[in-house]
Amino acid sequence: MAPQIQAPGVVEAAPTLRRDRGTERGVPMFQRDQHWEVDMADKLKKGDKVAWETSQGETQGVVEKKQTNPTRIKDHKVAASEEEPQYIVKSDKTGKKAAHKAEALKKRDTN
Repeated sequence: MAPQIQAPGVVEAAPTLRRDRGTERGVPMFQRDQHWEVDMADKLKKGDKVAWETSQGETQGVVEKKQTNPTRIKDHKVAASEEEPQYIVKSDKTGKKAAHKAEALKKRDTN
């Protein structure tokens, strides 16, 4: 293979990061072998305090359960599965429930 010649003043681009399915909220899940992510799916459990981004800013709440099969929350379809579980969370502010993928949730300190 011939060596690539780089034009003067051109900076080599950073490696492209692979996005998995389910990144529609703009929260990428990076390759695990690169150690770029903390796998929240293994760390979240019922009662954990979490935060997530909404169009109004950060919202805080509590994990109610790990959802591993399709369900509905009001009129919203939750496409959860064993391979791609979602977490049912309850907002501290409004008391409303929502479903989020693990990569969209940040665990909060309980101090």
